[in-house]
Amino acid sequence: MKFHFVDEYKDQFRIRSMCRVLGVSRSGYYAWCERPLPRREVRNEALLVQIRETFRRSRGTYGSPRIHRALRKNGVSCGRQRIARLMQLGGIVAKMEAHFRWTSTKREDIPAAANLVQRQFHADQPNRVWASDITLLRTGHCTIKGPGRDIRRSRFDGSGFSRR
Repeated sequence: MKFHFVDEYKDQFRIRSMCRVLGVSRSGYYAWCERPLPRREVRNEALLVQIRETFRRSRGTYGSPRIHRALRKNGVSCGRQRIARLMQLGGIVAKMEAHFRWTSTKREDIPAAANLVQRQFHADQPNRVWASDITLLRTGHCTIKGPGRDIRRSRFDGSGFSRR
């Protein structure tokens, strides 16, 4: 860990000073520089390349479970937690779908509609006074708005549909 620090900041500070402050020998640092990477790090780098490729093919939507499944399907043997760890270290984060949220506007923001009926629930002619209820039924495919009602004829109008 200390050698990583020295290697990262060797352009800004003298190696001799950093080694003295961190309590490591310069010869140990130079020996560390000459050592090959551990096998696990080499494998992790190769696996990270495959993870990035699978992530790119999924257009950024796959998380670690789905990437793990796709890599296993391609014959790559590794654990899901290892993939999750490498994704986190590599800064790979799946896009999450923005779910529709049911919201309403605060009453203070919008003035109330004018009360044109004045609680007189009878009409002289058809199609003059209509009443409605805001009943929204969420189904798997659409939202159904409750029907409007003609006060004079007590007839219901068709429902409204929305794709949300």
